[in-house]
Amino acid sequence: IFVSFLAGMAFCRLFRVKEGRRGIFCNMFAFSNTIFIGLPVSQALFGETANPYALFYYMGSTFWVWTIGIYALQKDGETEKHKIL
Repeated sequence: IFVSFLAGMAFCRLFRVKEGRRGIFCNMFAFSNTIFIGLPVSQALFGETANPYALFYYMGSTFWVWTIGIYALQKDGETEKHKIL
C-alpha cells in the first residue's frame, strides 16, 4: 500500500498534477475500497478461508489511510488556503 502511495507521488510529478490536488491524487491512486469490493471478490475466488487475509489487508489499508492519507489531504488544504489569501 505504501509503495502504491509512493508510485502515486511519482505519477503526480510525471503528470504535473496541480499543487493543491496532489494529496487527493495519491489517495485515489493508493487506497482502494477493500471491503465493499475486495471482500466479496476474495470470497468468490478463494472461499471463506480468504476472509482473515482480506480483513488483515483492510486493517493495514485503514491504518495508512488515516495516517499518511489524511496528512496528504491536510497538506492540500493548507496549500489551497494560502492561495486564497
